[in-house]
Amino acid sequence: MQYVGRASLRHAFFLLALLGIALTQAPLLAKTPSPIQLPGFARPDSMLPDSVRVVIVPDSLIDPTGAFTATQMPFPQSPALESDKLRKEVNALRRRVQFNRHDTNSFVQLGDLLAPSRDIEERREAAEALHQALLIKSNDPDLWLRFGRLQERRGYHAEAHDAYIKALRIDPDRLDLWQSMAQHEFVRFQRGLLWKNLDDAWRANQHVLLMDPEDVTAIRRGVRIAMLEGSLAAADSLVRAWEEVAPQDPWAMLVRGMLFADQGSWEQADRAFTHGIAALPERERRPFQRLDIIAPQDEVLRKESPDRLRFYRDWWKWRDPTPADAINPRLLEHYRRMVEAELLFAMETYHLHGWNHAPGEMLVRYGTDKDWSFRHSFAHLGEYRVTATALMPSRSVEIPYGANGVLPIEFVEYNLNGRFYYPIHGIPDDPELLLAEYPAVYDAPVRETRNQDVEVWRFQDPDGVGRLEVAVALERKDWKDVIKQPYRIATKLTVYNKDWEATDARVGSWAPFAVDALGRLVARFEAEGITDSMIVGLETTDRDEVNRAAGYATVPPHKTNEGPVLSDLAFVSGVSFEHPHGAYGWGYGSAIPNPGHRYRARDPIGIAFETYTLKPDQDGQLQARIRVSVQRETPTGWLRVVLGKHKGGEAELVFDASDRAPTLHQLLALDLPPLDSGNYVLRLRVEDKVSGAWTETSGPFEILSPGWRP
Repeated sequence: MQYVGRASLRHAFFLLALLGIALTQAPLLAKTPSPIQLPGFARPDSMLPDSVRVVIVPDSLIDPTGAFTATQMPFPQSPALESDKLRKEVNALRRRVQFNRHDTNSFVQLGDLLAPSRDIEERREAAEALHQALLIKSNDPDLWLRFGRLQERRGYHAEAHDAYIKALRIDPDRLDLWQSMAQHEFVRFQRGLLWKNLDDAWRANQHVLLMDPEDVTAIRRGVRIAMLEGSLAAADSLVRAWEEVAPQDPWAMLVRGMLFADQGSWEQADRAFTHGIAALPERERRPFQRLDIIAPQDEVLRKESPDRLRFYRDWWKWRDPTPADAINPRLLEHYRRMVEAELLFAMETYHLHGWNHAPGEMLVRYGTDKDWSFRHSFAHLGEYRVTATALMPSRSVEIPYGANGVLPIEFVEYNLNGRFYYPIHGIPDDPELLLAEYPAVYDAPVRETRNQDVEVWRFQDPDGVGRLEVAVALERKDWKDVIKQPYRIATKLTVYNKDWEATDARVGSWAPFAVDALGRLVARFEAEGITDSMIVGLETTDRDEVNRAAGYATVPPHKTNEGPVLSDLAFVSGVSFEHPHGAYGWGYGSAIPNPGHRYRARDPIGIAFETYTLKPDQDGQLQARIRVSVQRETPTGWLRVVLGKHKGGEAELVFDASDRAPTLHQLLALDLPPLDSGNYVLRLRVEDKVSGAWTETSGPFEILSPGWRP
């Protein structure tokens, strides 16, 4: 997120804060002009709904204990008494103050006992008792503090403010008074959204920090205020103090990660988020390991998965815009939004995390305030089953989506208490509905502007070290700006194991590579292989980073069996035995890889493979018989193609091969008879002439139409 001066962002943050504060009511369902089933991923612009269908996170997900943060300032609590005993004590105090209107202690005790009550009249009586005590002893800051906290709980925030002011005038050096004042004014801002309250909260919080620079509660509150005012410098300074005072505080690490992510410092952000999330208590860590906000349907699949953490890791990694980099900016952006939603929208007095209510969910789902615009409207309260006579304010946000579309979401203040919710139409029947399936909005730090054809072949000797051959092809029509300047192109590749741990990483230049018969620029890279399943991430870009392609290729685990073992079958073109070395060297010759296995009519079909664990003869030579057959796809099934150019043809090509142990390397150019355009399958069988064992494999290829042009 880009930060500028406080004044320039006040209005934007004010409008964003208007979106809502808490969701302690029943789940609410948004109005939609017509029911529509929304898939979980992007759709054409013409499919944009008139409004998003959304539901509040259910109360069961809200922590009722308030233990989710150390910054909460609880209201005074009376000693835990049994109800009958409490009632007798209250009645005794009532009689005592009735006959002695100057008994300050009795008034205070009565107020303390009734203050936590849920009954409105009893809380009013508590306020009257404390007020009477103040008439007797008006210079007692503790009494003013009690009275201020009670009025704050009753919703009389102006009177609470005055009470805290009077307490501070009596004893301006009391730390707890400044703490209560700072917390109260911050809550007033969250309720009333008046910047004056935020300024008062900032000043009171500064007093707390001057008196106790190591007060973590005040430091965190200061960070939240700085974020609301858009002051990056102030937030960074406070986080530094936070890290010095409480270096093991997970939220200090998470906020630092958010600031790193804002700056695009992905390595530092990844380190801070990883350590911070790992240090969180289990209850707080869970939201960072769920998908319910951004992908409800996939969250259901995650819960059903036998390995939930693996599912979560895979889900995010496949959406990584930088597949050749172990650090995932998309996941870090999600963490950044989660932390920012907590800082901007958490309601400590309601024990509500920022990501668990309407505006926080939207921030996590659609991004920061730069993507939001606002308008004002009114809705009849009768639509919400409150009354049919009044009007209530609502706030609508329009989120850009698609090429020319916007998605409006309306938040309604139907309780008239400063808390905004999603709009509803009637009462939802299902209290456990989650956010509707609608694609999240994310702008990657790097753009994928081009395509690339990728194929990975495994050459794995069961008794030795394996390797991967990675072929990448760039189409002329897609990379026409640089196709004739391969020295300007480079590819970065990373090999991951099944747990997404990098086992090899390399960067290669395209300078030594050439254009094939199909007009594509084709590169070939090698990487170290392992016997388990692998995932190869590739990023290809030009020197100016204008043209860029990225993606993944998967490699299944290596299969072992008795007898000969075959490598993957690589389809190639331009087979030659004159230059066996260089960028395209294969065995005793050279050939250009052919990702996609497409051939022009009458071009030879080239294949390359290796055979392992053949039994050598008495001279140490490997002796094998190779059989090749071809089948063609027809409307009625696969038919074997007659091979050979002499009259009558042959059902298969058969020839013998030998090589020095332990590996049989083969590069073949199959000069087949003219084949009609269409899809074919090439079947390869290798027989060990010494042991009699055999193995086989197959691969598809396509013959292009005679009139095809690159």
